[in-house]
Amino acid sequence: MIRAMWRKIRFIRLKVKKGSGQNGFTLLELIISITLSAMIAAFAGQLIATGADTYSYVKSRQSGLRNGRNAFKRIMLELRSTAGKSGISEADSTRLVFANYDGESRTISLDVTRLLLDGSILAEGVEKFRFRYFDNENVELISPVQETRSIFLIKFNLELNENGHRMKLSSDVTPRNF
Repeated sequence: MIRAMWRKIRFIRLKVKKGSGQNGFTLLELIISITLSAMIAAFAGQLIATGADTYSYVKSRQSGLRNGRNAFKRIMLELRSTAGKSGISEADSTRLVFANYDGESRTISLDVTRLLLDGSILAEGVEKFRFRYFDNENVELISPVQETRSIFLIKFNLELNENGHRMKLSSDVTPRNF
């Protein structure tokens, strides 16, 4: 029975032009070409969707990295303007209070998920932020640092979560006036 149906399908011809004497495509050929076209279209659609998702991911990640880098640049700029070794008045793992060379008091601190400079937001979506302090022999000082005059190098780590993307940044700075 299946063979009989197969023979009927195989020999059904569709005419391209009436009266031209040319044979058309069989129904089987049409089904195969439609199936192949659908598979190619599905593959192309998936490829385009993947490209769009990747673009969105990269743009979102770039935004987070840009915010983190801007915060780092500002922190480094501020720390480089410290008024010498006597300029640091408080130094612990999430808060640093110091005076710049103009005598202005500056505070860098973590407030839950925001990194602040004198109360102004440097970065949001902060999951972790940590200062580490080292003396001139590169020995880490215990936080909070009691003898702030012994600080020679300040390292800081920042973990951001922006739009579900986690980014880790770290840097260090030796204040200029040390």
